[in-house]
Amino acid sequence: MGCEDETRARSDWEAIAKINYRKALYQACEKAQQDSASEDRNCWKVHGPAWMRREHWEGVRNKLAEEKWIEKSQEAARNRTVKPESKAHTSGSISFGTHKRKMELERSPTFRELFEKMHKGMDSFVSERAYLVAKSYDKNMIEKYVEGMQQPKLDTETWMVATDGLLSATLDMVWS
Repeated sequence: MGCEDETRARSDWEAIAKINYRKALYQACEKAQQDSASEDRNCWKVHGPAWMRREHWEGVRNKLAEEKWIEKSQEAARNRTVKPESKAHTSGSISFGTHKRKMELERSPTFRELFEKMHKGMDSFVSERAYLVAKSYDKNMIEKYVEGMQQPKLDTETWMVATDGLLSATLDMVWS
């Protein structure tokens, strides 16, 4: 196996492990809530998973019991119910990284191209919101970078404007 293959394999393994770890943590929290018969996260202390060291579980539980975390979690839950179209993706759970590798371009795809790949059906976007985000991002990029000027693959500031800051709230919810 070449060095590039090894790097890609390691990167893929870490991405999958991160997703699976989050799922396992979610399930552990669900079980702790059931076992303690309480939504109070402070009551979950003795109900940690067998596969996790007690001090690590206490760290997770402490983080989840913080008021800031609870507020963000509740806000995210409200957003998911109020804006169900925001969850629509044409590619299911395929990651941006996987799409990036599958897109057969002579160059690395831009973030905007990846967004379109994930949010477009046959000819149209999966939701009005996805269409408006793409249109706003394109408009702002044209205004910000004059013709002939090198554009970055992703301008996060412009992306934040296009998504009305929703991306930031979502990223804050995910542990890095």
